[in-house]
Amino acid sequence: MALLAETLKAGQNITLSKNQKQIREFVKLDDQFHKNLEALAKAAETGQKKVVKNLTPKLLDACVFRHERFRK
Repeated sequence: MALLAETLKAGQNITLSKNQKQIREFVKLDDQFHKNLEALAKAAETGQKKVVKNLTPKLLDACVFRHERFRK
């Protein structure tokens, strides 16, 4: 996440394997993914099993979706 943010901030281009024109969508999805990942870590640390149970499949689905959409 930090590397992506630094790359964009520096004005460098990010090359996606496919759907390059949808880079904004990719960045938005990446931001949401990392927010959910942080929430999962916090829930796991504090023993919030229901939150962990709900977030885990969402995170996995997000990975699959992004790979299908932006990778060959």
